[in-house]
Amino acid sequence: MIFSAWGGLRGAVGIALALLLKKEVLEYSEAESLSEDTRRQYEQFVQKLFGMVGGVACLSLIIAGPTSGPLLRILGLVTPTETRSKVVHNHEKHLAKDILIEYMNLLSEKGFEHVDFAIVKQRVSILRDVSPEIFHSAIELYKKKFPSKLLPNGLTNVAAHIGSCDFVLDHQNVSDGAKQAPKSRNTVYCFKDLPDENALVEERRLFVECVKNEYLTQLQCGELDSRSSIPWSLLQSVRCAEEAAANGLPMNDWASLESSNLLLFDKALHAYRVGALCNRQRGDEDYNTIRTKVLQSLSFIKAHCASQEIFKDKLASVETHSLSLTEKRVIDESREQVARADAVVNAFDSHDVNNIKSQYVCQVLLHKSARHFEHLAHSGLVTEREASVFLERFGLELNQLRLSSELQASTSSDFDSVT
Repeated sequence: MIFSAWGGLRGAVGIALALLLKKEVLEYSEAESLSEDTRRQYEQFVQKLFGMVGGVACLSLIIAGPTSGPLLRILGLVTPTETRSKVVHNHEKHLAKDILIEYMNLLSEKGFEHVDFAIVKQRVSILRDVSPEIFHSAIELYKKKFPSKLLPNGLTNVAAHIGSCDFVLDHQNVSDGAKQAPKSRNTVYCFKDLPDENALVEERRLFVECVKNEYLTQLQCGELDSRSSIPWSLLQSVRCAEEAAANGLPMNDWASLESSNLLLFDKALHAYRVGALCNRQRGDEDYNTIRTKVLQSLSFIKAHCASQEIFKDKLASVETHSLSLTEKRVIDESREQVARADAVVNAFDSHDVNNIKSQYVCQVLLHKSARHFEHLAHSGLVTEREASVFLERFGLELNQLRLSSELQASTSSDFDSVT
């Protein structure tokens, strides 16, 4: 549309209208009893108009003609050159490295150490052709980005699928030196002052606000599926926690999640998305119920743990680096909520839970892949057309993942049958 507006018909319509007007004026001047001076004046006006239209048409050829090629290249409407193809391929390799680093970070979180890379590799296409060189480069960058973290144990599984034979020895050497890795500082509490009830109400509100912001961040980053009922139920639990804090009651947002009446609504969404009876399999509804509760628990646990770290960092005393007993009580209440959510996850079959976690990891990585190319397009490093190819690809993989994740697929091969 932009190029059509720029090129246009190059004055063809204007010249045709000018010729038509000249003909009409000549016929009118001959038919009417006009003086010779008036007839000549009309003819001069028509000739001037024709000259102006022709000049504009010529000017459009001079300006729009030479600039059409660069405009086509800017809009990405020409066949990419070999150089552009190499640039895009290099961006793809950088994305694979960044996604590997994000995957390592997810593996380092509690409960994700048993995620199967075979499932992730099959569902996140950017990781299918990762070379050992990119794998080792990602490891080095991970060490620099997270110096206080050890390499996750799950990397051995990644190395086996990539074909990096020399990683096993390196990983064992890192594990042997684990005692030398920097450890996180233990939380220090000040026991001078007893808990203040008024301060407790205010700090509960602060903590609940931190949890709410973490949910919104998860939603923005793609860790929460906006099409499910889970984000709504989590934010509803925040509102219940805010009311409890205002009434001086302890934190108990997990109880509001367990008493939520969204299960029937989520079942209706599930039936609609998988095609109701057409794609239903035995056990789908039970598996979807497990999936909803596990994903709900994972988001709940992550938000509370992140809020605890923010609470410790921002509310600790500058002089003594310690927390008051009031702040300790708020953190203890949060830990109790996390323990209850963790118990729900542990009550389900470990194979189902690991499968759901693998699907969750795939969802996060695909969202980050899409945002990576959106950022490249916004920065001008790739054209809109080049970025759209990858965005369509990641969007298709996300849709396939959403459908397959709602069906009871025990192995990665089930993914191929779901289209």
